Amino acid sequence: MHDDFNLGFGLVIWVIVIVVVVASRWRKGATGAGLSFAFLAELGLIHWPAAALYLLPWYLDYTDIWGDSFVKAGFQQSTYAVIAFGIGSVILVPLLVRLAQLPMPTTISRSPDTHPAKSYMVIGLLCFLALRTPIGRIPTVNALVGVGAYLLVVGLGLSCWAAWQARRYRVFVGWLLVALSTPFFTVLFLGFFGLGAMFFLMVVTFVSSFVRPRWKFLVAAVFLAYLGISLYGTYSRDRNLIREVVWSEETSLGDRIDQLYLTLSNIEWFDPFNPLHLLFIDQRLNMNLQVGQAVDYLASGNREYALGQTLWWSVVGMIPRAVWPGKPVIAGGSDLVTYYTGIEFGEGTSVGLGLVTEFYINFGSVGVVLGFLCLGIIVAVVDSAAGQRLSKGDLQGFALWFLPGVALLNVGGSLVELTSGAGAAVIMAMGVNKYIRLRLRDKKVLPAGVGLGQEKQPGNARILLPRS
Repeated sequence: MHDDFNLGFGLVIWVIVIVVVVASRWRKGATGAGLSFAFLAELGLIHWPAAALYLLPWYLDYTDIWGDSFVKAGFQQSTYAVIAFGIGSVILVPLLVRLAQLPMPTTISRSPDTHPAKSYMVIGLLCFLALRTPIGRIPTVNALVGVGAYLLVVGLGLSCWAAWQARRYRVFVGWLLVALSTPFFTVLFLGFFGLGAMFFLMVVTFVSSFVRPRWKFLVAAVFLAYLGISLYGTYSRDRNLIREVVWSEETSLGDRIDQLYLTLSNIEWFDPFNPLHLLFIDQRLNMNLQVGQAVDYLASGNREYALGQTLWWSVVGMIPRAVWPGKPVIAGGSDLVTYYTGIEFGEGTSVGLGLVTEFYINFGSVGVVLGFLCLGIIVAVVDSAAGQRLSKGDLQGFALWFLPGVALLNVGGSLVELTSGAGAAVIMAMGVNKYIRLRLRDKKVLPAGVGLGQEKQPGNARILLPRS
């Protein structure tokens, strides 16, 4: 059961890879939108902290609950994954660019336009609110509404960017505070903290691509990480009470706010020397355990490897159910986890498969390496493309790349969810951009045939969009 794998060595490897990837995205002349950083942050959140717990002397008495052999086996596979992602992102992408002789963008625009940002935020908010309505449960429409909610991230990110470019730093901080409120918003309306936390994480990693100086961002990131884990732990403590209020049809918004206020007024600040706080991380943020159990279950001969079956599902998953109602696809979930780990879950329990687990159940460690090598290339290309559009002031082009890139960050889900989400994000971004262009033309802000961030043909004046 991989008992010889050194957890400390794996933890160091993770840190080195993350530093190298982030440094490559932050180097002078590079363009990006924080997607590579966000991918590693989300992958690290469900693998790195829980593994680190098993090296703490004051937590050793609790490790027998799960068995550290499973955790070691799972963390070993996730270490292979992060190394492969780093190689794909840092080494292979620049190599492919040179071989294909593609230009790397270097110019930076200081366009302060935020008009599309407001449209993205409004549409994203409407999609978010539609998630709890009958509309949000219609096949295909559900996928579009789900990724459409992430337009809120696009809008908030662009608002931060515009304020920073205009040197309106108080406005910039104001938009960051609005982004920080998204976890409370998702708790009030859906009963989930994690979704809003991911919203905020994506905004922060995007901001990291342009904010200066870097050291101030890193200091703020440490503080926000501590605040986030404290809020998440406090929410988890009262989760059942919160959802009982939020999910009840008889309670008002005021009742929900009262419950949230009661929870926050008794916040538990995270204490790394409190074994119960550490146990919470082990229970809620330890995907290594699941990966390790899959490794053991397959090694014991209880199941055969999937040999690409779920990878095929991820291809078929991009076809909308409106086009193919009976498509044979299983979008991850508890049943697939049970099948490949032997773990039984309670009725109604939702458990994500996780990308490391999915690549492993197909082709073992080779599948993990090759899968994350490809993801490293794809995420880096999308990240650079989004950053390039932004640097040229093409905000709609940025959204067309950034929104699908956000869908690629679903590291705790399945490949079906990832590919179908990315496909739906492309459709949603194209539709919203079309709406924005038509709206601007109706207002005679934008002439026909010209998109945001572009200029008219020679002889015409440069397009100036209204500042907000």
